[in-house]
Amino acid sequence: QADIEEWAADLDLAPRSVANVLNTFTTVLNDAVRKELLTRNAAEFVPRPPEIPAPPGILTPNQAGLLLTVAQTHRPALVPALAIGLFAGLRRSEICALRGRHLILEENLIEVPADIAKTRQRRLVDIRPNLRPWLTSVRPGETLLTGTANADVFGGWLHELAVTAGIVPWPHNALRHSFASYLMALSQNETHVASQMGNSPSIIFKHYRAVVRPSVAASYFELTPAPKPAHADSPGVRPPTEAA
Repeated sequence: QADIEEWAADLDLAPRSVANVLNTFTTVLNDAVRKELLTRNAAEFVPRPPEIPAPPGILTPNQAGLLLTVAQTHRPALVPALAIGLFAGLRRSEICALRGRHLILEENLIEVPADIAKTRQRRLVDIRPNLRPWLTSVRPGETLLTGTANADVFGGWLHELAVTAGIVPWPHNALRHSFASYLMALSQNETHVASQMGNSPSIIFKHYRAVVRPSVAASYFELTPAPKPAHADSPGVRPPTEAA
């Protein structure tokens, strides 16, 4: 279902057309269920877009910081993957396929190879200055950053952290939507944002323009790990210069 929702969100179509595509796809999968090729039609459960699409649900800088702080305590191994979602905007399926060797730290880049990219096109994503400190625990090699290649398992862990952090309800695709909205506000360049996310500029302009203020975006990209006190188990998050 998550894959279908991502695919539908990336369609450069009017809301009614997206709903029509989803309805047709549901019919196709119903036939597959009847032929016992599938046990469940996931497309049935994908919400159809309203005629006037709502702005993407995003996290505030404070919520993003709280999520990372909770993860440092409850699932520290997941912190680099969460930070990549928040500050590099990779899709959930791409994050779950990332391995240590895909982080090119000496050049501040994340490689998203064609075989794990949704678009099947290789891209290089910037490691922004505030993202790099979140990646210090990652070692080069073949180890998966999330510890699982299953996006649903990763989603379950993320849900647990969101509930613990009190971010309920959790906005759909909040990590990626937050990154896109804040980077668009900061850069005002949909072509650059699209190249980072593996989208088309028209999709970026349509969904993420004028969602947040540039001053709030600057605060979002100032979130870094706080120095770890000698007596503490978790370092927490260094607050941005300006509270948002």
